[in-house]
Amino acid sequence: MKADRSSPQKEGFGPAEPACFTPHAEGVVFAVRAQPGARKTGFQGMLADAAKLGVGAPPEDGKANEALITLIAELLGIRKSQIELIQGKSSRHKRFLIRGLSCAQARATWLKTLAPKD
Repeated sequence: MKADRSSPQKEGFGPAEPACFTPHAEGVVFAVRAQPGARKTGFQGMLADAAKLGVGAPPEDGKANEALITLIAELLGIRKSQIELIQGKSSRHKRFLIRGLSCAQARATWLKTLAPKD
């Protein structure tokens, strides 16, 4: 399923402040608020310190976590093998380690990917 890259039109929900990325010795940590079983797969908005991502997969047997890894890889243009779930296996609040990407690179890619297309 193709990710919806459009940003919601609600105030405060744009991709302008990617505070969801923090530096890590091996790359960058990406904070996510997961929405499993979502009608629409893709970026759903920014929270104070996390990106809200929706996936259609149910939250059972790791299906939603795998769908989130696939979505993150697609949104950031990286391989799935670069992404590891390091916190929140059974929680909606998750942290993913993204190897081989600096914080600055992740932020720049995030903003470019989610920018409105003219």
